[in-house]
Amino acid sequence: MSAKKSNLLRFGVKNTYGEFSSIWRVWTNKNDGFLTTGHLANQYKASFHESGLCYVGLSSELRKSLISDPAWKGQSRFFQKWERETEIKQNQFIQLLDLWFPCYYLDLAVENDHHESEVIWIAAPASGRLVSVGVFVWNIENPHSITLHDTDGGLLCCRSFINGYKFILLYRYVDEPQGLVEMISNYVSYALQPHDNEKSYGTIESVNMEDPRIRTLIWRVIDGSRVCIEVSLSKAIGPSGKGPVGTKLI
Repeated sequence: MSAKKSNLLRFGVKNTYGEFSSIWRVWTNKNDGFLTTGHLANQYKASFHESGLCYVGLSSELRKSLISDPAWKGQSRFFQKWERETEIKQNQFIQLLDLWFPCYYLDLAVENDHHESEVIWIAAPASGRLVSVGVFVWNIENPHSITLHDTDGGLLCCRSFINGYKFILLYRYVDEPQGLVEMISNYVSYALQPHDNEKSYGTIESVNMEDPRIRTLIWRVIDGSRVCIEVSLSKAIGPSGKGPVGTKLI
């Protein structure tokens, strides 16, 4: 589902050294919400539907293009599928997922984006902390009345559904959890590679692992929350250019 320009918001994370995350896009259509990274022009996305069904994965078109890759034999195009509650009481919310951007894993090259002037850049925190972007469906009249548990952070995006609920993104600065580096090293599995047609995707063995443009996404359930960690592939695997032992699809 494409987004109207007035409904589309682009955001990312950057630091003072000129290192970036990829650029993410969020939009709504009627009572459905969508989140994707611009690397793949909506070919890789999360979608949250009025029916309660939620998906994270590849488009059917992109999945078909990978059918000859042995690593994808028998793999579903969805990495996560779940169902959320559809009835939300006044001033209550459902958290759909978190995006984590650890400060060390930003990199020197950001994807080309013809609308770069419209990107909302979140300033990266000091070492040892990360940017957490939470995605919510919220039944609230005034989203600006939301208070965060942390003093740092704020409202990144609010879009109104036709049914009156709000599709909201909040960002916070939080301490990196213990064992994060080991988690990233152990679960790097698939990567996003900017390309002329913006549809290049594959396992880490099939992309240029030293290219600072390459990002990898790690989906995990952490403390009961669905979390996507975005990191630079070259930083995740180290300067040797060799992938971590035990790399696997998740």
